[in-house]
Amino acid sequence: MRKKTVALYLNKLFNLLFLLTFSPLLSADSISFGVFHAPPWGMEKNGSVQGITIDHIRAITDSAGLEAEFSVVPYPRMIKQLEQGNIDCAIATRHTSSSKNVIYLASLYELDVSVISRKEDKYTSDQHLSSAKKNPVVGFANGTEHFHPKLFNSNKTSLQLVKGHAQAPIMLTRKRVDAFVGVERLLLHELRQSNLLDDVYFPGYRVNKLQMWLQCSEHSESAQRLSARLLSAIKTLKDNGTIIDIVDLWIPKLKLGEETP
Repeated sequence: MRKKTVALYLNKLFNLLFLLTFSPLLSADSISFGVFHAPPWGMEKNGSVQGITIDHIRAITDSAGLEAEFSVVPYPRMIKQLEQGNIDCAIATRHTSSSKNVIYLASLYELDVSVISRKEDKYTSDQHLSSAKKNPVVGFANGTEHFHPKLFNSNKTSLQLVKGHAQAPIMLTRKRVDAFVGVERLLLHELRQSNLLDDVYFPGYRVNKLQMWLQCSEHSESAQRLSARLLSAIKTLKDNGTIIDIVDLWIPKLKLGEETP
């Protein structure tokens, strides 16, 4: 009888020690992320969320020992959710209107902004574009007005607002716009998708750089409590090249001979 009592006691003691030792691993801290819907940065496919931003978040949270929750929504809604504290964090460019409600924790990487045109026109500068005989029409995606204010404020060009970068290749080749201002990597992705890279002067000329930031709501207690772990994870991933490798994996850089002359 005494042996059974001792065995039962030792079993309970073992279970207690197991819980004390491994419970942090079994119940990791959780943090919610908003992801803007813009393939290949963020999208829902085959019942799961995928994309560059998703892979960045997973790499950061895995390195920090955190669990991530995702919400893929249009960009304006994501910013509103961040401002109101309905999500903890997001990865996006700096958004001036939300600067009072958002804490910018760390810059992850940069994206070039370029102006592309048809190969036969081959605009190589703002001056070249603005000096065309007929006021050229410049296309841009909704929400990207801050990408190149100088060109957007010019009275020598006309502007054409479109839903997104996906419209750029077809609008250029069908001569609905004469040039398009957008994120270079995203334009490259869309040109490859539509098999129109050979018809467009790409990468055109670069006009700006966008920094992609891990930014968190100032209303999020979780983000503030876990910020040190997030920053440590980001430093590790930037130092070992993982952040850029993820972008290159989804959108490979131009190969030799692929760049249009």
